[in-house]
Amino acid sequence: AANDLTADQLSSDGNVTLTATNGSITLNDTVGSESGTIASTANTTITQAVGANISTAGAGDITMISTTGAITLNAGTATTGTGNIDITATASDISMTSGSSLDTTSGFIHLTANAGSITSNDLDTTGGEIVLSSQDDITLNAGTTSTGAGQVSATSSAGNITVASALNAGDGNITLSANQSLTQNTSSAISTSTTGTITMTATAGSLTSNSNITSGGGNVTIEATAGAVTLEAASSSAGGSIGITSGTTTTLNGSTSSAGGNTTITAGSAFNLNGSMASDGGAIAVTAGTDIISAIGSSVDASSTGSTGTISMVAATNLTADKLTSDSTITH
Repeated sequence: AANDLTADQLSSDGNVTLTATNGSITLNDTVGSESGTIASTANTTITQAVGANISTAGAGDITMISTTGAITLNAGTATTGTGNIDITATASDISMTSGSSLDTTSGFIHLTANAGSITSNDLDTTGGEIVLSSQDDITLNAGTTSTGAGQVSATSSAGNITVASALNAGDGNITLSANQSLTQNTSSAISTSTTGTITMTATAGSLTSNSNITSGGGNVTIEATAGAVTLEAASSSAGGSIGITSGTTTTLNGSTSSAGGNTTITAGSAFNLNGSMASDGGAIAVTAGTDIISAIGSSVDASSTGSTGTISMVAATNLTADKLTSDSTITH
């Protein structure tokens, strides 16, 4: 269509191509293909109505491209074969409401908002990767899951990232990178299995975690380059190292634990420990630009069956420690 295109129910054995050269696309009912690609390209907006599910099987992909407008999804979108889902808003936002979802069996899920924000909802792939990239804010709602070896990655080049529900990458790696602040809400655990790594970075703002961060064996890296890090829950790895870096204060109200890996905390100013730190065989090293304050009831434990764990706590000004336990050396 030269201008706006409105589609009701569409079904095909092959490809489905929808194009609005100068206008918008509105999908009011289901769109399906037995094995072909379903492609929607609009100059302005693309809107999927409630109940207007999109699905294809075989090797068929699902793509959406909006040149100047927003993309709004209100229903399910799925590939049940090897196909991918690729959604791009070149100059605006991608918004998924609470009734929407993106599902692939082995293909990837890519969401790109080159000049806008992304609000996702219920992203699920069995074998592919999930990659979100935006200029502005990213909010992850209603679960983000890759159960195979595919990575889960979210990058905001100028905005914030909010993890508002559980995020799991299976055996793959998780990378969250916000230009401003990164916030992990309550009931929004971040996890990987086996050797999957977890990397969380806030460049100009703060990083706040209110739920567990768990790797089955990979490294966990948490960094607020210019701001504060606040951890309210448990951060752990069953074999990898844990690294926490802040530009200003680091506050640990929850716990860190590693089964054999090292734990390294570097705070630009003060390090406040109100919880616990443990490493079974690895070293625990804390460096603070000003004070290290370990509150009454807090603990640092590097004891192990192999008597190899060490503790090092170095403060530029004052150090207050409540309970330090090691089978090897303690340096402060």
